Amino acid sequence: MAKNIPKALKNRLLNALSKATEPMPSSYFSELSHGLAPSCHRTATQMTSILKQLKKEFGEIESVALSKNGLSKTGAQRVRQGWFAPSLMLEESDDFIAPDVKQSLKKISVNLPADCVEYLAEMKDEQGMSPAKVFIDMIRADMAAREKIE
Repeated sequence: MAKNIPKALKNRLLNALSKATEPMPSSYFSELSHGLAPSCHRTATQMTSILKQLKKEFGEIESVALSKNGLSKTGAQRVRQGWFAPSLMLEESDDFIAPDVKQSLKKISVNLPADCVEYLAEMKDEQGMSPAKVFIDMIRADMAAREKIE
């Protein structure tokens, strides 16, 4: 079983992956980890395994062969991989929290009419917003409007 990735490191990697316009080698992501706490520092080899773990978890992360590094003893091709996530949609802030490590959110079930469900699907297609994000934005806007009235 894979080890848990520290939150700060995961956030930094996801932000870098979403902003990358071209495939970046694992050494680039290793250098990013050195701006964090010493417990989050990782070598390029360690970063490769972390990126593979994130690829399994999110599915939107892609790896591309940057160059060939010869053959292994068994005849398998060795390649230097580059990583990027062109379709990964993240919030603009640097303190993005990955979907599986959200802070104390409560879960509720809501029955909606068909037109509301269609609206949520449109918001997801057009702006990449999850239904939860749409509800949060609407509720916070209502809370802000009520504060202005009072």
